[in-house]
Amino acid sequence: MALERARRTLGDDRALAALGADDRACLRRAYEQLLGELAGRDLGPARALHGEPHGGNLPLTAQGPRWIDFESACEGPLEWDLAFLDEDAVCAFASVDEDLLALLRGLNSARVATWCWLGARFPQMRWHAEHHLRLVRERYADR
Repeated sequence: MALERARRTLGDDRALAALGADDRACLRRAYEQLLGELAGRDLGPARALHGEPHGGNLPLTAQGPRWIDFESACEGPLEWDLAFLDEDAVCAFASVDEDLLALLRGLNSARVATWCWLGARFPQMRWHAEHHLRLVRERYADR
């Protein structure tokens, strides 16, 4: 599972050498706390999910928008896919567990920050790494 792979990567100081020690520690603390909170929750019924439904995975074609990049497809709560979307898109769904959505958004940012720091030598990856690390710091640094 992607969450476990990211957790293992967080434990590898050499793999995340581009990330400072304080930021690695912050990201690790947040990740462990978020996983702990997730473990204690009722996630409701599992459903088929895209796994990473963001605009980069929804190109416009001559036939209209088409989902691509299903390597992260999985089963889980709807809120996991919604964690990738903005509030306007989330409002289109009924019965969203807002607390679970907030938790999964934080976990997703920690996961994305971890993966993007692996490729931080590339400018676009560096931007995403810094952006998601900033989100994690803002939400979880003081916990």
